Formats: sequence, structure tokens, C-alpha cells
Amino acid sequence: MKRLIFIIILLYSFGLLSAQVANILQLDSCLRLAEINYTGNKQITLLSDASINRLKNYSIHWLPSVSLTGQVTYQSEIVRLKTYNPLEGGFQSIDLPLDQYKFQAEISQMLYDGGVTHIQKEIEKNTLNVNLQQVKIDLYSFKQMISQLFFSIILAEKNHEILTLGIAQLKEKENIIRSGVNNGVVTPDNLSAIEAERLTMEQKLTDVSAIKLSLIKQLSILLDTNLLPDINLTVPELIITENNNYQRPEYQLFELQKKQLSYNQRLLTAADLPKISAFAQLGYGRPGFDFLNDKFHEYYLIGAGLKWNFIKYGETKRERKILELNKEIIDVRKEMFDKNLQAGLENELQNINKYKEMIEKDIKIIELRKSVADASFAKLKNGVITSADYITDMNAEIQAKLQLENHQIHLMQSITNYLLIKGEL
Repeated sequence: MKRLIFIIILLYSFGLLSAQVANILQLDSCLRLAEINYTGNKQITLLSDASINRLKNYSIHWLPSVSLTGQVTYQSEIVRLKTYNPLEGGFQSIDLPLDQYKFQAEISQMLYDGGVTHIQKEIEKNTLNVNLQQVKIDLYSFKQMISQLFFSIILAEKNHEILTLGIAQLKEKENIIRSGVNNGVVTPDNLSAIEAERLTMEQKLTDVSAIKLSLIKQLSILLDTNLLPDINLTVPELIITENNNYQRPEYQLFELQKKQLSYNQRLLTAADLPKISAFAQLGYGRPGFDFLNDKFHEYYLIGAGLKWNFIKYGETKRERKILELNKEIIDVRKEMFDKNLQAGLENELQNINKYKEMIEKDIKIIELRKSVADASFAKLKNGVITSADYITDMNAEIQAKLQLENHQIHLMQSITNYLLIKGEL
């Protein structure tokens, strides 16, 4: 229930509930919805739970370890002891039992491990941060996919609008030409050509409608929501700033990876230090530590132990060198990523300037194409030209309108890509 309330509050804060009422979805709201419903977010809880359990396992290293052992043996021969007994007049042998029984409990307590357990915990915490950061990077790729679908739907919608308008214009022209045919000014074949062109355009409209519906269904699946077929996708005014303030999650991942290597270096140092522990053994059996006592009895042992592997033949030194080389590799990867990011930003800036210039020309081209198409239709009404000539001019006008919409959408998409590359969306 609390989770449901939380999601509702988020939806209100992003304006998504009001968007559903008005059947409008803005780009920024769409990307935030993608963050909320990103399937990869389920990894966060799983990764955190796994890390908590590993930390608990490290913590028990400081708890006493208890083990139970038991052993029953039968020997084919034993050491036979001989003692001199003057009362008996000579040597006598003491025969130990051939069967032996030993049951004991051992308790061991780590007193000093050189800091290994503490560093292992720090490594585990940092590993969790690395994995969570990778989820953020995967989310970035997911948002890119959502953005691509978003603008593809807008493009399909604009094409749908232009084709619908073109069909309406052709129907209007059909009525005019039909009147011309009835008056003997225009031949019937011209009317047939325009009707055929209208049907062709209706076919294109059906294709565009199917593409748009498919794209909307894909977006609905990825966002885990139900978008209506007539959803209105809008893009708010986006402002780009040319600076080096990048907010990509990859940079933090590089730092976390280098931090992980530093922890591993500390772990090497801790592993080379001596380990001290205390232990106690409590046993019951026959014989005990007194192997001459052939009675079942208790026995115990307490003590402390030290383990120090101080000769490793340069292994630790080479491991440190490997970790330093891995740090340099991460620096190289970071440098490559930075260059690729800057190249991507530069490419989008060039696209933005290109589309702005093309849009200016598109507007002029549409004006010219419209005037040509209007003049061509006037000639068609008077029987000066054929419908084929007019259809050519009319298609050129429609194509110019489609080109304008295409360039405008690509401009918005390039601006969006620029902000996504910088990590600002």
C-alpha cells in the first residue's frame, strides 16, 4: 500500500496523471516514467540483499568457531611397554587396548587477522556500489531507446497529419474536376488519375497508421503502461549549454572501479600480516593425552596460535603491480570514453546546425511548391495540362511538407540526444 501511494505521488509530481487525463505525454515525463518502470531496477533490491548476506558472512569471522569430531579406531598392533617390578621378580609388559575412542569439541577464536575482514567488508560495499552504478548505465541505454521510439511516433503522427490533409485536398480537387468533366472542360481520364492518386495516398496513410500503432504498443510495453492510440506526444523547449559539465554515470563507475583496486591493494598488505587466534579442545575418550590410561575419561587443551606466511617469493609484489596496471587501464578507458562522448556531442551540434539551416530552406521550398501546385491546378481546371502534371506538382508540395516535419523532428531529436549524451536528461 505504501509503495502504491509513493508511486502515485511520483506520478503527480511528474505530471503523468494529468497527462493521462488530457492524453498528452511530454518527453521529460516519458523519460521519468522510463526510470520508474525500468525493469532493471529490480536488480537493485536483489543486489542489495545479496550484499547484506555477504557482509553478514564476513562478520561471523570474528565469532568463535566450534567443531565436533569423533573417531573410533582399531589397531592391529600397538607399542608394548615393559616395566620392571621387583615384587613380581622381573619385567612386566603393559598392554594398551587395540581399540581407541576419541570424541572432542574444538573452539577457535580469531584474535587478530591483520585487518583482512574489515577490508573485505569495504570491498563488498564498494562492489555493491559498482553494480548499482552499472544499473544506472543500463538505464541510460534504456532511455536512449525510449527517446528513439518517442520521436519515431511523433514522426509517424506528423506524416499521418500531412497525408490526411493531402487526401482532403484531393477530395476537394476531385469535386472540382468532376464538375469540369461534366461541363466538358476536362476529360474523364484526368478525374480517374486524381482518384487513383487519392487511393494511393490512402494506402500510405494506412501504412503510416499501422507503423504508429506498432510503435505506441512497443513504447507501452517498455514503459509498462497503457498508452492510447491517439496519444499526443510533445517535446518541451530544450536548451543546450556547451560546457564540460558531464553528468554521465560512467565517470562515477570509473572512480568506483579504481577505488576497488585500492581496496585490493590494502587487502594484499593485510594478508601478509601474521594471524593470531586462541583455541581450546575438550575431549572424552580412551586414551586421552595420557596414553597409559586405558580408562574412558575427559581431557582438555587450551592455547594460542600464530600463522605467518612471510615468504611468498615476490608474489605480493607482482600482485601489486597487476593492480597498478589495472588502474592505468581504467584511466585509458576513461580517456577513450571522454573522447567518444565529446565526439558524440560535436556530431549532435553539427546536426542541430544542419537541421536549423535545412528548416529555413524547407519553409521557402513549401511556399514555392504550393504556388506551383496552385497554378498547376488552375491550368488543369481549364484543360491546359493533364492531371499527371498536377499530381507531380502536388506530390512535390506534399513531399516538401513531409521533409519540413522530418527535419523539425530530427532537430528536436538531436537536441535531446545532445542532452542525453551529457547526462542532463
